[in-house]
This record gives sequence, structure tokens and C-alpha cells, in this order.
Amino acid sequence: MGRYSTATSIYRMLKGVPSTTANTQLIQQVADRASGIIDGYVGRWYSVAGWTSSSSTPQIIQSISDRLVAQQTMRYLFTKDGQNKNEWVEELGAQAREDLQAIMKQDLIVLDSTGTEATRASTAPLIEGTREQYTPVFDLDDESAWTVDSDLTDDISSDRG
Repeated sequence: MGRYSTATSIYRMLKGVPSTTANTQLIQQVADRASGIIDGYVGRWYSVAGWTSSSSTPQIIQSISDRLVAQQTMRYLFTKDGQNKNEWVEELGAQAREDLQAIMKQDLIVLDSTGTEATRASTAPLIEGTREQYTPVFDLDDESAWTVDSDLTDDISSDRG
């Protein structure tokens, strides 16, 4: 079963979906995939390895997962031909993806159950300096030695000719 959603939480969201073995298996499969999607977005900034149970997983992550799983479950169950689309079902997925994008852009901060920011992932390998292996040229001369080339105006006027 996916790490962030349970079949029980999805059945609570989707009141009209009967609790059958086939539906539970479908929800479990979709939840596994949703966990991978969420980890892909959130894992860059947060340490997701510790999110193994409902008590350790931030509520925003559970909410995003439930919306993704509910949307995909409804798609598999009721929109099999690809032509029938239900607006509220598509909105569930769109809202979840917007939240994931906001987390990825750092516009939305993930908080744990105590209200503090979730443990950050090590970003050391992700950040590269733009000046690595580069010797800056602006530090070579004293500022008072910076002047305009004396031939500059002559060069410009001769190019106009």
C-alpha cells in the first residue's frame, strides 16, 4: 500500500465507491504510484524516508496523496473510454499537482504534526556555485585605474564613416 494514503481514507472521500476487494486492490496500486510522484516532487527538499506512517507523515502530504489517489481511482473506475470527464474528479488532481508545484518552488512549506518545518533533505549536491573554477577579472585592478579607452571615440567615429 502507498505510504501516504489508505483505502479507508479514499473510501471516506469517495462515498459512492463500494468497498470491494477489486476496488481496494485498485486503490492500493494507485496509492503506490501516487507515493512515487509525491516523493519525486517533495524529496528534493524534504527527507521523505521518515514518513512511514500516518503519525510521521505531514498532513499536507496525506491530503495531496488522498486527492491524487481519489482522482486516479475515479478515472479508472468511471472514465474508461477517455471521453467521459468529470470536472470535480479532474479538479482533485489539479489541486494536488498545484500543491506539489508550490512545494517544489518553495512557495509552500511542509510542516510536521508539531507545526515545525519537516526535516530538510541534504541539498549539498544540488547547489553549485557559478564561480567554481573561475578567477574573477574585476578584482585585478584598483577601482581608480578603471578608465575609458582613450581611443574609443576615435574608433567609434571611424566605424561610422
